[in-house]
Amino acid sequence: MSQQNEKENTQRVGSVRLSRVNLIIVSVAVIFAVLLTAVTYDAVMNFRLMQEYTGQYVESQQDAYDLQDGSDYLTEQARAFAVTGERVYLDNYFEEVNVTRKRDKALENLEGILHSTETYEYLKTALNYSNELMEKELYSMSLKIRSMGGIQGGIPEGLWYVDISTADKALEPEEMAQKAVDMVFNDDYKDYKDRIKTNVGLCTKTLLDEAAFRQDDSSAHVMTMVRMQEALMALMVLTFFIVVFMTNRLAIKPLRIFEEKIKAREILPLTGSKELQLMASAYNDMFEKVMANQEELSFAANHDPLTGLYNRNVFDKVRNSDERRAHALLLVDMDKFKEVNDNYGHDTGDMVLKKVADILKNSFRNEDYVCRIGGDEFAVIMVHAGPELKDLIRNKMIRANEKLADTSDGLPQVSLSVGVAFSQPGSISEDIFKNADLALYRLKNSKRGGCEFY
Repeated sequence: MSQQNEKENTQRVGSVRLSRVNLIIVSVAVIFAVLLTAVTYDAVMNFRLMQEYTGQYVESQQDAYDLQDGSDYLTEQARAFAVTGERVYLDNYFEEVNVTRKRDKALENLEGILHSTETYEYLKTALNYSNELMEKELYSMSLKIRSMGGIQGGIPEGLWYVDISTADKALEPEEMAQKAVDMVFNDDYKDYKDRIKTNVGLCTKTLLDEAAFRQDDSSAHVMTMVRMQEALMALMVLTFFIVVFMTNRLAIKPLRIFEEKIKAREILPLTGSKELQLMASAYNDMFEKVMANQEELSFAANHDPLTGLYNRNVFDKVRNSDERRAHALLLVDMDKFKEVNDNYGHDTGDMVLKKVADILKNSFRNEDYVCRIGGDEFAVIMVHAGPELKDLIRNKMIRANEKLADTSDGLPQVSLSVGVAFSQPGSISEDIFKNADLALYRLKNSKRGGCEFY
């Protein structure tokens, strides 16, 4: 009897001990689970914060682009009015200044996001330069109106208080009109445009640097969280192997992949738990918007918006980088393009410019650089090209002028005058440019249309 009681007591003690062990294991597991939840929550919140940063970057970058675009639009309208004196450009100008307010709204939006930051100050400086440029534009428009003896519809309110100097009032109408044009095309005006572009570029650069820094910081933080999760999983595997396996499959592995993809600036795969998939999907949407915006800005910075050819910026970079390589430089000038604009209008003029651009682009190799460097001025840099290609170049331009002489497309006939120079041993890009320009000058003085070699 006593032996049976002793056996029962032993079983009860063992049962109590087992219950305590189970309670301890369960308690430890719960603690690990709570810690794991906290770490995962921290990682998720960090991802959301990164999404917020990325959204701010996209919005701020668009604001910078809008300010540049608004400033360029005012320049286009002011120049167009100075040249043509047409009322529509005057109305367009003040519509942008007083109603659309693209530049002011861009700065207001950025102030709400990044007030008192270096990025905001760059854009604010760009707007200040743009406003200073407006004073020159308003003065130019006032001179133009005065040279015409007034304008139909009356002088806009924005020009009422422009004070014309006594010296300018004494100018003849033709001189006054010419000065109105010079004011929006001279070096001082261009210098202000460069200052605006420089500050907008610095704004965009600081935005990009800040976005990259925050992404790297978030990635490092996620990496730390992943390491903590691995440590917690290693302890929990002793008690809840299945939980460890499922958590690793649905949380740890996806986060590792996300970390590497973020570092590599790649799209995140839709893997892991439902929450992580939703988070990855949201990140991917934001990532694609950022990349698309970068590509758009990059294309806009390097290409002429009307013709799609490379712009003056690319032309300068390429010709300076090709100093030690054999290449040919063609300076192409459209003959009597002003007459096309005067007789047919600027819309037809734009179509003619596009036609010339297409013909030039299709006339040269993919590795050559076809650029629009001015209003009716184009340039071609033929890489790996020497004087032995003179006949080939001449034939190309003959065929180009033949195509431009064809008016079956409804566009007026124009021709191209081309000055060509080849790089010489020890020559620099500025020498080649001057040589090509000299050849073009000789051609324009003797005849129009054709090809002249230095």
